[in-house]
Amino acid sequence: MLTFLSEAHFWTVSEDIIISDTDYGAFKYHERKDFSESIYTEGKKNFAQKRGVSWNIDNKRPNKLKDSLKELEENISHLRVVYCKWKSSNLLQIIFSSGLIANIIVDIFSGDIVKIIFDKYLIGKLLTDHLSDVVITDTHIVCSYNDNQITFMYLSKQKSKYSPTEKLSRMEPKLQILELSGPSGRRLERKLSCNAAGDMVLVWWRCMRDEVYPWSPLVKDQDRANVHIYGISGLKAELLCYYRTEFDPICVTFSQVEPSVIHTVEQRVSRKGDVTVDSCTCEVVGRRRLQRTAATSIPLQTQVRCFSFGPDGDRLVLGCIDSSIVLFNAGLGVTSMVKAAFIPSLVSWHPDGTVFVVSNEKGQFQCFDLALACIKLQLIGENVNPSNLLDLGVYFRYQPTLFIASWNPQMESKYREAYAQTDGLLLLMFERGPLATLRVVGAGGEQSGSTNLRGTLQPDSCKRIAGGLCPEVVVSRYLSLDKAEAAVAFLSSLGWDTMGQACLGCLYLITSHLFRKRLNQETEALLEATLGTFHAPIQPMCHATELEFGEKVRALTRKFFHHLLRYQQFEKSFRLAIDLNDHDLFMDIFYYAKMNRDLKLAAAARSRADEISGRKCHHMKGNSDSDSIQCSHSSCSECSSGTESSQESSSSSESDADNARTSFNAAEPEVMPSGAEMMEKQVTFSDQVTCIKGSTRSVFTVESEENPGNVVRVADPYAPAKSRSVPILSLPPQRPLISQPSPSAKILDPAVLRPLLGKPSSDSKGTAGRLDSVPGE
Repeated sequence: MLTFLSEAHFWTVSEDIIISDTDYGAFKYHERKDFSESIYTEGKKNFAQKRGVSWNIDNKRPNKLKDSLKELEENISHLRVVYCKWKSSNLLQIIFSSGLIANIIVDIFSGDIVKIIFDKYLIGKLLTDHLSDVVITDTHIVCSYNDNQITFMYLSKQKSKYSPTEKLSRMEPKLQILELSGPSGRRLERKLSCNAAGDMVLVWWRCMRDEVYPWSPLVKDQDRANVHIYGISGLKAELLCYYRTEFDPICVTFSQVEPSVIHTVEQRVSRKGDVTVDSCTCEVVGRRRLQRTAATSIPLQTQVRCFSFGPDGDRLVLGCIDSSIVLFNAGLGVTSMVKAAFIPSLVSWHPDGTVFVVSNEKGQFQCFDLALACIKLQLIGENVNPSNLLDLGVYFRYQPTLFIASWNPQMESKYREAYAQTDGLLLLMFERGPLATLRVVGAGGEQSGSTNLRGTLQPDSCKRIAGGLCPEVVVSRYLSLDKAEAAVAFLSSLGWDTMGQACLGCLYLITSHLFRKRLNQETEALLEATLGTFHAPIQPMCHATELEFGEKVRALTRKFFHHLLRYQQFEKSFRLAIDLNDHDLFMDIFYYAKMNRDLKLAAAARSRADEISGRKCHHMKGNSDSDSIQCSHSSCSECSSGTESSQESSSSSESDADNARTSFNAAEPEVMPSGAEMMEKQVTFSDQVTCIKGSTRSVFTVESEENPGNVVRVADPYAPAKSRSVPILSLPPQRPLISQPSPSAKILDPAVLRPLLGKPSSDSKGTAGRLDSVPGE
């Protein structure tokens, strides 16, 4: 099972955090006056300092980090935290109920605090100390309260990108108070959400379906609505539209991808106790109307305890009170569920959107990928047996209460360490302190990209690999542990329409890994499932996606055909050749069958090849304006009966070929069935047959050589190949697929590439007889 190594860093000098001197997976700050150092303490101190981890905390000017940390811990223990968010990969911003703002600069390489800057501009300028929520954009700050008023602040001077911790007093803020629509005189916790563009703010609060309002002749519809959307521009803020949820909302937020899309999650409980969660997607049309575009009902067994949308907005994770984790994939329309080891209270997505961490109030953690496969978390130390559960509560003297867990964003390439690997930081905030980070090794990515994958992925994949846990990296980690099943399941959870390049990169990695193995039933099933993610997806993909990636996946499918043929999987390779409908593939089967004296299979393969070439010739003649254009295939009867001059010039060669064909046909014990015996059949991946999308498929029968009484039905899709404008991806050079001969499988000899009888005909030119080629034309 995949395991992530991690370290726990507690930003405190408190004695309530107890860490053993022999525990090299957890650290905290120490006082310089502590003289009770043993040999183990000295060894751990040297270990930390050699790796850049701070052991003591300095109090030098101008930062005075020791005093700033003590002030931060006092505010966390006495004040309520209203806002806590990563502004960048190394900048954390916290806003307290009093209006105090704390900016914490973190070292992304070690997870230690570098500097703490306090901003007291908002203290005394807010209406009350009962702040409900805060949103911050580049030009505005909006604060909501328990009543129907908000504080609207416009920053007339832009913040310098070189000084992200610049204080608000230098940005010339202008404050004003706005009256909100809605029920007055009632204290409701109003939540805020801002769109990606920063020009719209959403205000919402919870309400029941059968909620009673006092009668008044002046009550408007906007006063009954519990979702209000305001447009902000400079000092102006106007109500654009409003909406009343049908059931009790547990989340209403803007999409972080589309600036005008809103996601809502509503929970309804029937009288019988049945729980259903409605996930809806709305869009602000014309900045004046809110229109619902999609709605999905998710039946649950118990009520929801926590939730979180993925970075792309297509995935929703729900944590229920019966310790079940429900993952809804809107792109694929699939809902999956798994049981956690505890009742989750927090969910945090990794910025790459491939894994997420669930935790409870006691400081216990579990990690899952998109296929809901559990990923183990292990602290660096002497214990070499990782477990599915990581418990940080053992380091507390008293029972902790965790209420915030958040991943830091992806790092920016602005550090001098050009090839330094950065780790992902999971911020942990406990009630009344302390602050801590869980540093996951390798989860932050490499600034230089991943060089060992650069040969097999697309050119733009190196940029995505900089995100530490992108799909290609997760798949490569599974394959390094020989967990191909988990890699295929992870690929199946991705969507080709939204993550096409990532799916193609994962497809190359998995197929390259499986092609290096000997073919057996397990490997064959995994290859079919891998290629089936494109050829037989769960939801039909759009036509643009098929045009973009069709030829590249087709090249891998042809390689799978040759892999089957090398291991004498004749029936499945013949069916796959029918699906691909390529002339050279049938010629490969024809030459191999002639070598093994399988005359029935050879006749069937040659008949299909002649039929394909004849159809192409007829198509060329039908589209040509001149009679001089003829097909070059000698197997085509229409082209072989061309002009008299061509027949006379090649009479000798044709007579030799006819004699060889006559002697070959005389040795055939049976003939192929006629066209009247053909019927139609649809072959899918569920039948363990790789199926390429096409039109009506005709079927003919072939008698099995091992069991003469059994008749094998072979599908034949005659779908015209779609025109592809995308150039074919040139595959990287790979080592031989078969390193040693198998005792149960016969490896093909290069001699099968030559016909047995007579001289090779013109059909065998080019790649028609090369079994080891991977045509990409």
